Amino acid sequence: MNRLCAILSLTFNLALGQNQPLTGRYISNDNYVVITDSSLEFMTGYGCCLLIDLYGFGKYQFHNDSVYVTTSKPAPGHGSTYQVLGDLPTSDQISVKVQNNGQPIQSCYVTLDDKSVNEITHGASTDASGLALLNSLPTDKSVNKIVSIYSLGYDRFEIPLNDITGKSILVDLSDYQVLRDTQVAFKLLVDSNSTKLIGPFFPLTKEKKKELKKEKRKRKGQMMVHSWPWQWRFKDTHVVTPTEYVRQ
Repeated sequence: MNRLCAILSLTFNLALGQNQPLTGRYISNDNYVVITDSSLEFMTGYGCCLLIDLYGFGKYQFHNDSVYVTTSKPAPGHGSTYQVLGDLPTSDQISVKVQNNGQPIQSCYVTLDDKSVNEITHGASTDASGLALLNSLPTDKSVNKIVSIYSLGYDRFEIPLNDITGKSILVDLSDYQVLRDTQVAFKLLVDSNSTKLIGPFFPLTKEKKKELKKEKRKRKGQMMVHSWPWQWRFKDTHVVTPTEYVRQ
C-alpha cells in the first residue's frame, strides 16, 4: 500500500513538473467542472436515494491534491432571478409569481424567515398559476427578515424583505440548487493517460462535526430505548458516490 501511494504521489508530481495546467473543462455525462485562472464552476447531480442537481461558482485554491472552491453568486446566466412588476395597494404585503422557463410552478413555498431567531413567521404556497400572496407583513427595516422561495427539485432563492415590501414580483426559479457561501472540494487525480477530478465533497467545520456527532448520539439513544437489541442498526448505509470528471 505504501509503495502504491508513493507511485501515485510521484506520478502527480511529475505531471505538475511538466507544467500540466489545472485549468480546463472536466466532464462526466451532463455534469461538468470548468476551471479558469480565477474561478471554478460546476454542475453536478448529487445524492443517494434522491438525486438533485447542484450548481456552484466561485474562487478556488489548490491544496494537498485537492481543489477547494468557496461558492459565491452564480455566474451570469445561471441561478434564480426576479423582477418587480409593480406596486401593491398596501406596503405590508407582497405578491410573488413563480415560474421556470415561463411555466408556472405550483405548490412552491414562499415564506418569510426571521434570521435573528431562526423562525418562519409567514408562509404560503403558490396556486396553479404560480401565484402566492403574503399579508400582514412587518414594515420595519430589519435586515434579518428574508423572503425564501423554494420547492423540491428547484433552487432555494432568498430576497431581503426590504427590497420587495409592497411589491408584486415575478421569480424565475432555476431547476437546480445553487450553492452559496459553501465550501466544496474536488480531489485531483493525474495519471499518464488522463487528468481527473473526483467529487464534490463537502468539508465539515469543527462546529458542524460536533453538531452531527451530538445528533448521532441522540438517534442512537432513541433507537436503544424504543427498539429490541436485535433491531438496533447503527451503520448509515446512505452513502453518496462521488462523480469522476475527465478533463477534455
